[in-house]
Amino acid sequence: MAPPALRGGWRGFVKGKTRSKSVALSGTLGMDCRIDSPGNWSHFLNLHLPLAFELVRRFDLAPADLTLILPARIPSFILRAAAHLGFSTQCSDSLVIGPCIAYQLSVNITIPDRRKWLEASGIVEQLANVDGPRLPRLQTH
Repeated sequence: MAPPALRGGWRGFVKGKTRSKSVALSGTLGMDCRIDSPGNWSHFLNLHLPLAFELVRRFDLAPADLTLILPARIPSFILRAAAHLGFSTQCSDSLVIGPCIAYQLSVNITIPDRRKWLEASGIVEQLANVDGPRLPRLQTH
């Protein structure tokens, strides 16, 4: 699983913002969520979570068997939400070595369909009951 491009492109290398070469996957199967702004609450809820739950369903896995690979500087509320829903997480900006499910996001997934999924799946109710500091507002309409 290749890491996303460095911010600043070649300038990042000139300024010394290089990453370590690689890290081992900390679980048995990974899903690289470092694309499409997983630190954005809406993107995490509407893109990454539906896909993660669909992969868990299709491969007959428990959520803990799928490690969500996230950027090193992901907001803590994303990690808390993933943990509350049973997913393992690994934060890294490096190349992650291990078995991974490859996917590509499609424009065919529309916001109303994702909103329906959020409501029907019970995710909104589950995340409303997270212990500790409140998560960002969950709005489904």
